[in-house]
Amino acid sequence: MEFRPVPAGITLINTLDIEAYLYGVLPAEMPPSWPAEALKAQAVAARSYTLAYLGTYESKGFDLYGSVLSAAYRGVGGERKTTTEAVDATRGIYMTAGGRPLRAYYSANHGGYSEDSRFVWGADADMQAVPDKLVAARDAFLPIDDLHLWITDTPSSYSAVDRLHTPVAYRWEKWVPASEIAGRVAADADVGRILKIVTRGRGISGRVNEVEIAGTAGSTRIKGDRI
Repeated sequence: MEFRPVPAGITLINTLDIEAYLYGVLPAEMPPSWPAEALKAQAVAARSYTLAYLGTYESKGFDLYGSVLSAAYRGVGGERKTTTEAVDATRGIYMTAGGRPLRAYYSANHGGYSEDSRFVWGADADMQAVPDKLVAARDAFLPIDDLHLWITDTPSSYSAVDRLHTPVAYRWEKWVPASEIAGRVAADADVGRILKIVTRGRGISGRVNEVEIAGTAGSTRIKGDRI
């Protein structure tokens, strides 16, 4: 452990090699009870992500946060036999893109169709939209009626297998007070009292990648991850 004094107090840094670090990441990112091959795939993805982002926070004295700002990390106390075995079985294996480690983003649920990262982070186009194995690939955007069914129904896919997913992570809705939206929009523009929020673009997966927020004093558009 390294203790680094900073203006706000002390930064506590856990110093360890990548494989030992992954022992604490895997059980925090995927249930240890899941199939061995799924755990191995997660180990490769997490190792790739880790290598791609080494040095990101060098100015702070460490490589990665121990939270979801980088990857969830529970340390030795969170290690489990099955996930440790998955890390050991894939030791040193990682994915690359353009001759460098792949920024292999992963999430709690695929939703049936992933999204092209250029619609989320702009120039970062390592990750392309990929359908679930039970979902037909698309070469065009869904017609409006099909889109409605896609985002409101529970289409069959491996992301919705009983006991291996959380339903609220597959199709969900969240209500946000208008006051909170107004507070966030204020950093971009003064639109006055918000009157409506309109979808202005979607990716191939059906996810919204641009919205227009219109109010009594004007409007502004929000894109990608900032939505």
